Amino acid sequence: MYSLNAFLMTWELILYNAIPQTTEHYYQGKVTMKQINFSLSVGAFVYVAFLFPLIYIASKINNFRFITVFSSYLYVISCFLRLIPTFFNQQMKYAFEYLTAAIIIFQIGSIFTYSTPSNISALWFGSKERVLATTIGASSATVGVALNFLLTPFIIKIRWFMKDVSDFHGNMPLLLYGELILQSVLAIVMTIYFPASPKIAPSYSENYKRESEKENENLISDNNTNDNNSDEKTALLAQQNNVQYSTDNFDGNIQQSQIIQSDTNSPDITSSETIPSKPNTNLSFFKSLRILFTSPQFIMLLLYAGITSGACQAYNDNATYLCTVLHFSETTGGIVSSIDTVAAVVGAAVLPIIMRGCLLKKDKFFYFTTFLICGVSFAALLITMPCPDSWVKHKSMLMEALRINSLENNQNQFQTSQNQQQYQQQQPKLISTLISHIFPQYKYQQQQQEQNYSSLIKPNLPLIISGSTLGGIFAGLPYSLFFETAAEISYPISEAISGAAITFATNITYFTSVFVFGVVGAGWTSIVALILVLVGTLIVPFSKISFNRSAIEEQERAKDQNITNNYIDDNDKDLLVNEFNV
Repeated sequence: MYSLNAFLMTWELILYNAIPQTTEHYYQGKVTMKQINFSLSVGAFVYVAFLFPLIYIASKINNFRFITVFSSYLYVISCFLRLIPTFFNQQMKYAFEYLTAAIIIFQIGSIFTYSTPSNISALWFGSKERVLATTIGASSATVGVALNFLLTPFIIKIRWFMKDVSDFHGNMPLLLYGELILQSVLAIVMTIYFPASPKIAPSYSENYKRESEKENENLISDNNTNDNNSDEKTALLAQQNNVQYSTDNFDGNIQQSQIIQSDTNSPDITSSETIPSKPNTNLSFFKSLRILFTSPQFIMLLLYAGITSGACQAYNDNATYLCTVLHFSETTGGIVSSIDTVAAVVGAAVLPIIMRGCLLKKDKFFYFTTFLICGVSFAALLITMPCPDSWVKHKSMLMEALRINSLENNQNQFQTSQNQQQYQQQQPKLISTLISHIFPQYKYQQQQQEQNYSSLIKPNLPLIISGSTLGGIFAGLPYSLFFETAAEISYPISEAISGAAITFATNITYFTSVFVFGVVGAGWTSIVALILVLVGTLIVPFSKISFNRSAIEEQERAKDQNITNNYIDDNDKDLLVNEFNV
């Protein structure tokens, strides 16, 4: 249900991006593609602004069921807001405002969805299943994006419940009402049954957290009880002018409290000296943030995770625009973006299989390798995607030099005028033939490809798709692992807080990248993306990853094993004694 909630959320959030023309017609020209992108930007800004305040509130509530069900109802409200302009015709002129408000509510609810995949995996799954659970939770939203771009253009053509099909521009009500119904049903089902956590902890680390929280609560309760008793006795004895006895009694309570605290924090006597000391689980939200953003390990993780992931996401969102600059259609650009997104989902699905083998606890090596391959894919895209105008001019000068050289070689066989005419007719074919031997050709628009194009080589769709697929796979591979690495480094800080920090870093880089892409233009977009990926790759070797959660898992497992062995030894002793007595 958690994954389905995330899936529907992203499908509903970017619905209009998949069908911009149908959207504009449905809202009678009151909503354009430019306004849709603007509303998404506003929603994204709201996400960043409200991220940590809402995570703070969630930490105070400390109920995973409540925040998940609450987010589902926020999505229901958003789906309803989008329909108000169609319910009341006089509100159609405010369609853009309603859509913007709906997207803002979507983004507020998504804070409890995007940031919590590692939280649900820690609550419900053991150490061997956590990576897979986190991958499914984090990838559900990406699957929603991919299927939205692939299926929505086909669903919109279904003419169910349409009275007038003579002027058909797409069945927008089918999508809007369908999403509202599906989201409402899911919210009701989650209200009926969506437990906050299992009664039995699924892992040693989660059990340690729960036991530590109980000990802290009991300690606070005991201290409060002792303080109250001390105050009562002090007041009573003060009336009897026996202050000395009151003081001694109060000191005794303090000593008792110190003994309780010492017993709580003291390590088990059977523990090895190599086992790390038990971490303090009684951390406030602000103390947790201070620890995260002052930890060198966590800061380095935020840097390379945010830079690479944010840059890749921003580049994928601009893939359609870059393809149109190369004179491909918007449909072709949308297919390229969809392939990139699906490839990221495939990469995320492969992650649990890879991390169970020889790469277990080798996160640094994994990050460096995937980032490096992702950089290679961007380098491949650089030669066929739009490049700076100065590079195109240099290429034109080189082609002109080749043309002059060809004319000089042929002047003894043909007259100059005939050579020029033949060159103008044959040169594009010669270039096309040469490139066709290097790259497979796509039936590109002939008028544009033979006259002018803004890339180093003739735009090649198979190369673009190949580079996008490779980049998508290796950009999606590490994304889910970011949350697990953050949970390992920051343990025992809540996975919701560490996950929120990861999404904060990726969103900051994403919006910065999109802004830079808009400033530098399409020609420099691929270069900027490549530089960002390389910077993230170079940061990885200088980072360090501590597996604190795994260490506690091993410590608690060893303690449990010692208890079991001692219990077996005691039983063996009893049997020996009984046999001796007999």
